[in-house]
Amino acid sequence: MIAGGSVIVSPLGTVLAGPLLDGEGILTADLDLDDIVRGKFDFDVVGRH
Repeated sequence: MIAGGSVIVSPLGTVLAGPLLDGEGILTADLDLDDIVRGKFDFDVVGRH
């Protein structure tokens, strides 16, 4: 039903690496730490906005 696979997704929802579907491996990606703050503005789970 599900192919599985590893993936790295940024806080803004952009796929940075993967999916890794066949075999074993290591995924790496560079992350802009400012995207964490931007992501919190997009999805405010506390309801401040």
